[in-house]
Amino acid sequence: MLHQAQWIPHNGLNIPDYVFKSIQTAAQIENGKLPVMDKRASMYLNQDYAVFLHTLIWLRSYRVELHTFELNPYWAVMLETVSFYAYGDPQYLIQNASLIYDQLKRQFIMRRTALEHLNFIAPISNGVKQQKAMFKRYIDKYKQMNCIYFELPYLFNLQPTALSESVLPKIARKWLEKLNQAEGLKDKLSDVQWRIVKLLNGIYVVQAIFYIIGEEDEYFQSILSAWMSACICNGYEWMSNAQCAFIQKYCYFADQDMRSFWRSFLERHAEIYKIYRYEREHISYVWKSYTGNITIKK
Repeated sequence: MLHQAQWIPHNGLNIPDYVFKSIQTAAQIENGKLPVMDKRASMYLNQDYAVFLHTLIWLRSYRVELHTFELNPYWAVMLETVSFYAYGDPQYLIQNASLIYDQLKRQFIMRRTALEHLNFIAPISNGVKQQKAMFKRYIDKYKQMNCIYFELPYLFNLQPTALSESVLPKIARKWLEKLNQAEGLKDKLSDVQWRIVKLLNGIYVVQAIFYIIGEEDEYFQSILSAWMSACICNGYEWMSNAQCAFIQKYCYFADQDMRSFWRSFLERHAEIYKIYRYEREHISYVWKSYTGNITIKK
């Protein structure tokens, strides 16, 4: 039996779903389309706005963690607003709901936040288009393949006090090198898309998309073993009980449902980087490419 595909979403702080919807709600506040009060029961707050106020509490609680990240312009304005201590008090937010609404709307418009938002998400949207185009090119050419997403944290036994960011790509490249040379993947491994990102809880993770050409097969253990070996080669012992994210789907060119699933996955996976991201020399939301081992037939 093949290993069952599993998906464990990583956002670093177990962010509740309503927090991610706050960008859309903030845009509605900016253009005046979200009422403060419920139209059917004017003594109550509009439900979507009430949920949005909870987001302000969440942002204030995690303002320290968010400090080193690039934030969506809507979040940036919201975070500036909630710096005042009273924004941690739900009762204060309810009592001043209209005032907060007007204040945020004024700030959003003054900062031209909708325009800044479009500029902020543009590279992510372009990256998704590129990933979809690559997937289409491979499935149209090779007709069947195993589509795999792997996310592994840089967590080690005897974790160094300060893990240098420059070490991270060395481990990742050694991992991809080992997979490229693996006998079980000979002439099957396409160019690998990979990157290293930082989660809000401070943990670094490597993310990779593999397209392994051919019949449906099990690759979880071989890919994980190569990762553990790469860590050892660089002087680290990976924490084997660390939680990783993994999904594997076999895709056949005529299976439109599976093709749609993978395209949707690429879109959903990118959404978090439209809200926050960490950008440094070795850490980036931008995908890199590692050359595969498929022999080009003349």
